[in-house]
Amino acid sequence: MQKQIASLVLVILLSSTMPFASHEEEASEKKEKELISGSNRIEISPDPNSVRDLGEPVISNGPEESRLPIADSSIGTYTNSGLII
Repeated sequence: MQKQIASLVLVILLSSTMPFASHEEEASEKKEKELISGSNRIEISPDPNSVRDLGEPVISNGPEESRLPIADSSIGTYTNSGLII
């Protein structure tokens, strides 16, 4: 008797997660109609102040310096042992 009740509860729970085919078809048809009727053409003109129009990057050679292992910030100091607040 307990196995029958447990299997009935299992069937009810699993059937609640199964989608209904008619509902899916209606939803997909509605989405297709919305996509077809809602298409607008938007033209974007080039912007001379855009980042893409900055030209070639400037590369300069110079000496490299090693960075200190300590960094001070507004929340504390970061060292080799971690963040000290």
